[in-house]
Amino acid sequence: MQASSSTEGEIIAAYEAMPQLRFATALLQALGHPSVPTLHQDNISAIHMLESGKGSSQTTKHFGMRLNVINELIKADELRTQHTPDSEMPADLLTKPVASKKFTNNMDILMGKPIRPNSSFSLSNGISRQTRHH
Repeated sequence: MQASSSTEGEIIAAYEAMPQLRFATALLQALGHPSVPTLHQDNISAIHMLESGKGSSQTTKHFGMRLNVINELIKADELRTQHTPDSEMPADLLTKPVASKKFTNNMDILMGKPIRPNSSFSLSNGISRQTRHH
């Protein structure tokens, strides 16, 4: 499916990730760690569309269906959205070229290592990890 804007592209990508996300959520629940996953999004327009379930009047039927599926998960409290600035998106490491410091910090986050000094990243459970020079 071709997106006509970056906002539509973000929503299509979120929809395509839903099967894996729902599987991981079910697995964690079966292991005794129930949680509501958080979709970190740097596109504020995409967040508004996901939460309202409404796109522009020019959206196709197929796009509207994808938007509606995610909106229903949000309404059922099976998915949350959170605005995360582009500078704090560790997944950017996997999709675009990033500068050396951001690469190192994001790689550490993705690998579960301690975060480098003078950086912060808000985890989906609301805990903010911050480090300082000692």
